[in-house]
Amino acid sequence: MKQLVPQGLAFLESPPASMDFRETMDCSADELFLALADADKLGDWLDDFVAVEWLTEPPRGVGSRREVRLKTLTVREHFIVWEPGKRFAFTMEAISLPVVNAMGEDMRIEAIDDGHCLLTWRVAYDPVFVARIIHPLLRWNFGRLFRKSLANLKKITAR
Repeated sequence: MKQLVPQGLAFLESPPASMDFRETMDCSADELFLALADADKLGDWLDDFVAVEWLTEPPRGVGSRREVRLKTLTVREHFIVWEPGKRFAFTMEAISLPVVNAMGEDMRIEAIDDGHCLLTWRVAYDPVFVARIIHPLLRWNFGRLFRKSLANLKKITAR
């Protein structure tokens, strides 16, 4: 696996490149956070999911690490935000497909009412030079994966 440049919140706030998704969810903010944080349910909504393994012991939170395998790649994630009902963010420490120098995901949850919330999901990344050449194709392919995952997430969390 390719080791990635360690990143913090500043990278997620202002990345070199990003894909941003917003969706009103038919569940409470707390219910959505639980769905995002439950690794045992990851395969229920994450498209191309194969397996997940926690690399740190419970309790889960800031500093926790896990490895997620998809059909196309494997990533090692390091959680930098864990705010139940509000925000869930991690940066990647390593990736099996060397298309980025750095990458992370930031999922912000805003309560609308007891049964609805707004999810703002940012996938932040810094593509390697070669990936910049084929960036439109990579962006289309990974954008499709994230849009499908978001639709699956909305479906499994709907009341």
